[in-house]
Amino acid sequence: MVSNDKNQHLNELLNFVIAKNYDNLGNKLEKLVFEQGIINFVEDYAAPFMRLIGSKWATGEIQVFEEHSVSMVMQRVLNNIIQTTRFGNTGPVILMCSVPGEWHTLGLQMVEAAFSSVGARCINFSGSLPTTQIVKASKEYSADIVSLSLSTYSVNKLTKSYLEDLRQNLDLNVDIWVGGSGAQKLPVMESNIQTFNNIQKPSEIIKNVNAHQNLSLSKKK
Repeated sequence: MVSNDKNQHLNELLNFVIAKNYDNLGNKLEKLVFEQGIINFVEDYAAPFMRLIGSKWATGEIQVFEEHSVSMVMQRVLNNIIQTTRFGNTGPVILMCSVPGEWHTLGLQMVEAAFSSVGARCINFSGSLPTTQIVKASKEYSADIVSLSLSTYSVNKLTKSYLEDLRQNLDLNVDIWVGGSGAQKLPVMESNIQTFNNIQKPSEIIKNVNAHQNLSLSKKK
C-alpha cells in the first residue's frame, strides 16, 4: 500500500512536469514535505523523483530545459527546508561537498535539508574540492564529519584514491561519510570511511549525537 501511494505521488509529480505546470509541482512537493516529514520526503520522494527525471531525460522523453526547470523547483523546496531548520542547531559540524567529476549538487542540498532537520550544523560547499582544501576547511570550521556526495555517473578509478588520500590527511577525529547512488559501487574502503545507501541511518546517528553530547562521535555509532 505504501509503495502504491509512493508511486502514485511520483506519477503525479511527473505529470506536472509533462504539463509544464511547475507551480503545482512546487506545491505538491511542499505538501509532501508537510505530510511525510523531511527525512521521508528526501528518501522516498525527492531523490527517487530526480532519478526518474534523469532517466526520462536520458531516453529523450524530457528535454534539458525541462530537467533544469524541475531542478530549480526542487532547489527552492529544499532551500525552504534548510532556511527553516538550520538556525540554532547545536549538533555536529558537517562539511559537505562532492567528489571530483561530480557536477550534480542537488544531492548535497537533499542531504543538507535532512541533516539540518535533525540538528546538524551543515556547511555546504556546493561542489567538489581538492583534498587539501577539505583538510584546511575541516580545521577552520572544527568539523566533526566530512560528507561526500557521489552519484552513479561519477564513480571512476580515481574516486577510491581520492577518498584514501582524504582519509590519510584528515584528522582521525573527523569522520568521512560517503552517500548517494554511487556509494554502493565503491570498492571496499577503509573501515573509517563509512558509506550509506539511504538518508535514515546517518540522520539517526546525528540525532543520537545530539542526545548524548558528552560522548565522542565514534561511540555514538
